[in-house]
Amino acid sequence: METTTFTALAERAGRWWTVRVPQIEGLAVQVRSLDQAEMMARRHICDALHLPPESVRVEVHTEASVLPAVTKALQARQAAVQAAEAAARATRSAIEALLADGTTLQEAAIVLRISPEEAADLVSGARGPAGGHGPGGGHGPGGGHGPGGRDAPGGHGASGGHGASGPGASGGHGASGGPRASQGAGDAEPPVGPSGLPQRTRSTGPAPVHH
Repeated sequence: METTTFTALAERAGRWWTVRVPQIEGLAVQVRSLDQAEMMARRHICDALHLPPESVRVEVHTEASVLPAVTKALQARQAAVQAAEAAARATRSAIEALLADGTTLQEAAIVLRISPEEAADLVSGARGPAGGHGPGGGHGPGGGHGPGGRDAPGGHGASGGHGASGPGASGGHGASGGPRASQGAGDAEPPVGPSGLPQRTRSTGPAPVHH
């Protein structure tokens, strides 16, 4: 959304501050402390011009803002911000050049006199967050749903998941093949008759005991 910047002039009036906005004739508001000037000025500007708050930016100036010392300090702070941004861009470019030349990230950090963590942050900031659904394969750093699919080495985890070669192979749900390998003897399938349909077996109950 496009924003409009307004200038608010704050003048001390006893224990209060009078805030005027020269761009809007007659707009003035009194606040108890200077830290309320920006918020109150924005609110009255939005009410007067019927604008959404997020489209209004207010810069508060006081009589002290014109003092040479204040002006110098503000200019120095702005220059420091711009210098820090330029240094970060240059450092990031240097790291990428060193990596392309075969230097490790840790070695690049030593050359540039920064910590390995700072070097990693600069590189990740340029390339985007690592991991996730990246080209190396899916949900985990070691594979997941990688290019080889469910039956390829990698399965659902970093080193196997459903097994080395698919859901029904060794290492699947059971010790030696498929989900039914882990079931007990009582869960075995019933015998199949000549027609190909399962036969029902009649329970004979417990064997008689002869004394």
